[in-house]
Amino acid sequence: MVKSQDSMPFELDSILNDKRIERLFSEEHPCALQLWLLRIEGSDFIENRVVYGRVLPYSFDNNLWSFSDNENFKTFSSFRAQVKKINLYVKGAKAKNVIERLCSGDTLRNINEACGLGFGQDKIGDLFGDVKLSHEELIYKPLAYLINQDAHPMGTIASPHGGAGGLCSSIVQSNKQELFFVQGDYNADLTAMVIEQLNQDTGLKFEDRDLQRFGDIELIILPSINEQESSLKSVRWSNDKNEVHVSLTPTQIPQYTRFQFNLRIENDGQLLYSSLKIATQNDDGNYECTFETSTALHSIADSISLDIYGGNDMKDELILCDRWTSHLIREMNLQLSIVSGSSEFNKFEWLEKTVTPQMSDRVAKVLSIKNNNSPMRNNVTTRKADSWVTINRSLRETFDRIHPKKSDGAFFPKWGTSSGEGRLQFTEWFKSLAQTNQNNSITIFDPYFEDAGLALILLSSAPNSDYTIFRTNHQKDGDTATKGLETLLRACSHNQKLMQQKTVNIYGVRDGSLHDRYILVTDGNGLPVKGYHLSNSFQSANENFPLLITPIPTDVLYKVIEYKNSLLSASKEKVSHLYNSKTCEFQTVESGKNDELFDSDVIGEILSHWLNEPLLKGLKGNELTSKLREQGLYHDDFPHAIDPSGLKSFIDATNLSEVDLSIYWEEIGEILSRTVSKCYDVDYFSSNSSFLNSLASILDATFNRASDESHKHELSVISPSYFHQTLPKLLSSSTAPYHFSLGIKQSLLTWGDYYCIQYLWAYDPTSLVKIVDVQVQELSKDFIEKDSIRLSVLGQILREMSQTIELGQTNDLQLKALLRSNNEFLKWLGWCALEKQVISSCDLCIIDTLPSHEQCLFIGWLINRNSKVEQDTELFNELVKELHQRLPNKLDLPQLKSTINSMLGHMKQLSWAEPWISRKVLTPLLEDDRVAFGDASQIWHEELINLLEPKISTSSRMFNFSREGEVTNIAAWLWTQSSTAHQKKCLKNFERVLRKQKQIIQQPLASSANWSKWDDALKVALWIWLFAEWCQYYNSVHSEENSQKLMQLYGSAKELAMVRSESDWAPLGTGIQSELFLQRKWVSEQIDNIESQLVE
Repeated sequence: MVKSQDSMPFELDSILNDKRIERLFSEEHPCALQLWLLRIEGSDFIENRVVYGRVLPYSFDNNLWSFSDNENFKTFSSFRAQVKKINLYVKGAKAKNVIERLCSGDTLRNINEACGLGFGQDKIGDLFGDVKLSHEELIYKPLAYLINQDAHPMGTIASPHGGAGGLCSSIVQSNKQELFFVQGDYNADLTAMVIEQLNQDTGLKFEDRDLQRFGDIELIILPSINEQESSLKSVRWSNDKNEVHVSLTPTQIPQYTRFQFNLRIENDGQLLYSSLKIATQNDDGNYECTFETSTALHSIADSISLDIYGGNDMKDELILCDRWTSHLIREMNLQLSIVSGSSEFNKFEWLEKTVTPQMSDRVAKVLSIKNNNSPMRNNVTTRKADSWVTINRSLRETFDRIHPKKSDGAFFPKWGTSSGEGRLQFTEWFKSLAQTNQNNSITIFDPYFEDAGLALILLSSAPNSDYTIFRTNHQKDGDTATKGLETLLRACSHNQKLMQQKTVNIYGVRDGSLHDRYILVTDGNGLPVKGYHLSNSFQSANENFPLLITPIPTDVLYKVIEYKNSLLSASKEKVSHLYNSKTCEFQTVESGKNDELFDSDVIGEILSHWLNEPLLKGLKGNELTSKLREQGLYHDDFPHAIDPSGLKSFIDATNLSEVDLSIYWEEIGEILSRTVSKCYDVDYFSSNSSFLNSLASILDATFNRASDESHKHELSVISPSYFHQTLPKLLSSSTAPYHFSLGIKQSLLTWGDYYCIQYLWAYDPTSLVKIVDVQVQELSKDFIEKDSIRLSVLGQILREMSQTIELGQTNDLQLKALLRSNNEFLKWLGWCALEKQVISSCDLCIIDTLPSHEQCLFIGWLINRNSKVEQDTELFNELVKELHQRLPNKLDLPQLKSTINSMLGHMKQLSWAEPWISRKVLTPLLEDDRVAFGDASQIWHEELINLLEPKISTSSRMFNFSREGEVTNIAAWLWTQSSTAHQKKCLKNFERVLRKQKQIIQQPLASSANWSKWDDALKVALWIWLFAEWCQYYNSVHSEENSQKLMQLYGSAKELAMVRSESDWAPLGTGIQSELFLQRKWVSEQIDNIESQLVE
């Protein structure tokens, strides 16, 4: 049927005056207007764009605009941008006036003046006072029914609330695509930033089903929830599953006085039951009815849906008010793995040599092999009564395998077995790709691209097409890859006229940097159109191999574009421009060679002393190896089998006071690296000061050596941040010496460097530590390339030190050198070595090795490290006793904090040191009046406030009876024993935290925008309620009155926590919610018991 076009568009008045959303703009009810504004700031421009907005029913109004005043700008190529949500809480009638003026093109500042509104913060006006909509680019979308978000509708937007349907009309900006267009280009990173912020603030998915909401201002009511997001409808099965009871409280749609409910039940997407019933009003003013179903129907129900229709006595018709669907869990796939407590750590140099120290935890995780059994898989299902669902799904899975949808990939058989069919198919495929993308740019990454690929481009592409090719450069003379490059450039020259019709740029990438083969297609704005991965190169050598072409997903293509741009911006040493079709310019490359041990000018002299064979002196290369054979010294395993003690012979024969040992040391290091046994002689080397001084000079010079460019692609050095860390920070970290004892030799170091460090650490550790102390002063806090050698040497030194500590082989000279170091990282290594000695000897007098001001901190550190075992062990108790004996008679707050912090370990939290830290360490100090209650309370209070503060997105809030529960308990006990001034100060901090939770909980649609954040805020409120209960308990125990401020905190926390009803708080298992609820309930019962005893 052909439909005529109505020339009259929808008007603003028609959507504002729709009776179905009259609650939104009523005189007596408040509502919230929320606008998400994208602010873009460049060097010469500033723009504000409305990327989304909505008007919702609310419970509060103050006629002020508000926002969160935090800088969240992100910097892009030539500008920076942020998304800000601004809120206005007003009466509905005034909100209507604001919308009308906004749609007429007024700025927010002018709207404020006309409507009697204000900016809650001056900064809002400064940033967004000039925000306005372009009147001529607005269109108006009529009201639509949106099903609840948890119904997961396909291909359309849903209500912003998970459990409530909505009615929504929209003000639409027709220029939506321009929202992400900046300085003549689309910006993918800007788009991702906007999506991330909107998704985080609203709980919607703007990159997916909610894409069409971009640029809209939605006018929404949610008939089945109130302003606090409590449900106004109830749908529940009877106990015998034969009936469904439905009820509605119609406070959000008071214009209707009669209702009908349509209940539907589906199985596998098919409607099994649909019934329409008139609802009757009960004494509470709610409307309800009961649908008669059956137990059999309940057993196969996949979803249950309810549509609510409303009307009044004035008309016969009924209007749809709300749509709601709930999906039932019918199946669950479980995989159970039995995890053992032990695991094996494996070496994997291919991975380890490429990562940084910051990745050590992740590396340890992937390299540990758990001794687990095979996982057990199980499918829990209730599909026995409707087994046809399982049968049909199995059919679909099989059918998708035997008759798959056509993809964009391809497989071309090799030339020999297909009689040329594979090559022809590939040529057809590439020609189709080139011709369908004539207006786009095509980039080819292929290390061996040659004249065959160029011919394919010339054959397939249109004039003015744009190609960029990256291939390998810097090859060895005469190899096939270099011949391929020469052939390619020669082909470019031969086809000069054809090449000049196109834009073809060929880049040579340093050998080893380019491996995979890709084709990348981008549009005029540089955005990805499509891309492919190829299993083989565009070269003749691969003519008899099959070719697999795999499409690359669009999100991954952005990474390929970044890779392309990084190559284009790389230095000429890494990427050279080999050919430009417009200028026909060429560039050539060079190659190099490697040296071997026997090519050294001094190797003959070294071996002459080492082997006591004067005839070898002055020889090298073939002459040297020939002479070694003549003397019967050269074997297949040479020099592996030679005596390493020959080093002493060389040293004895060389006057090191006159001869520079550095001339010989590199080759000596090479020899030592190839010998099976090593040359160690404490008496000889420790007393040979000239040798050790020479090594110290060599090591000093090594720090200033230029790094080898060939190793940069797999460079791995220790992070310089370790050497800038303080001793307290290291003591409370999870860092351990074994983290640095892995590996053999740093890639930038020679074997001469390696053995220089080994001998100095073994025989002159004091000099080595002094060298390190000087060198770390030259380090930047962050890695910079010029520090590569310095960090490699320091990393190698650290490996030697850590290995002796881990093996328990640190001698007194080495320990003393570490403990006296000026660098706290080395001093920490000394503490680790000292710990080994204390534990192995059980002699606490060894602690006297440390300065007196460090002794208690060291003991506290040891207490924590030995607290994981049973607390009554002899060592733990001896350490606690030793601590109490060495502490001052009176501890002020800084001393107490320092002592407590030394015992917190790498978790850095009191909760992980409970209950022993309060019961075994703190309580005796309080009982002996060595510590003030107010000082102890300050420490436990700060810990509790920290536990209540917002958590980063990757961590979850924890609460356990014996850890966080104990901290809360002790914090309350200490608080009740402290001064009134201290108590007031603490309560102010709790009030500040509670205000933050109130802001989260009372946000419009808070539970749907970010359920986790909303749920966390409720738990924090419950936690503060628990603290207040504990305080009341201890006041009751000591017959003290509860202060007015404490009772106000108690009431405010309780009110917020009870936004979730007590039945919803009731524990359903383990977890923070259950433990918090149960502990608060237990404390409340104890208070009731005390009060009842007082009455008796």
